[in-house]
Amino acid sequence: MAFIGIPGGALRGLFLSLAFPQHHLSSDSKETARRGASLVAAMAAVVRGLLAGAAKGSFDVMHTGITKMGARTIMLDRVLAHCRS
Repeated sequence: MAFIGIPGGALRGLFLSLAFPQHHLSSDSKETARRGASLVAAMAAVVRGLLAGAAKGSFDVMHTGITKMGARTIMLDRVLAHCRS
């Protein structure tokens, strides 16, 4: 998906730069666009980090539940084995 989106966006940018007036292509405008892109990238990184943290928390809860269920099953097996003998 990225292999299509990134070059496609670059080509659109090249074609759009021809349509913009010159005062929109000044160094100040370019710097503002770079800062906006940096802000979007930083926010995406924060959201990705929060998503990874939430996924790890969910995994840890499930892992703990499965471990407890396994321990209870083993304990029940031992109690039943003790009752049979």
